[in-house]
Amino acid sequence: MKLRHILLLGTSFLVFGSPSGAQGNPKLEKANAAVVSAFGTHDIVMLGEIHGNKQLYAWLRSLVATPEFADRVDDIVMEFGNSLYQKSVDRYVSGEDVSLEQVQKAWLLLQD
Repeated sequence: MKLRHILLLGTSFLVFGSPSGAQGNPKLEKANAAVVSAFGTHDIVMLGEIHGNKQLYAWLRSLVATPEFADRVDDIVMEFGNSLYQKSVDRYVSGEDVSLEQVQKAWLLLQD
């Protein structure tokens, strides 16, 4: 069975883990190489996002254009949506009775 490697991009992640795997003496390395090498020991790598940060967006574009990244990563998951509809999305995800049309407003450009 082939392992799948996933990159998650978003502004709010809840991550559970043990600090025991943390490096005692971190070393400085290029960001693209560091992210690609993280997939050597992790199936899922998560990156936070700062809204409107052009430097971050430029780096992310360069990351996904790196041949080593394309060789290693199978899927990219991005968190996005209109925050005006966050309550509807939260209710939908928690299993409440919310119509798909209401939830789609979070990611579709619709007029009320």
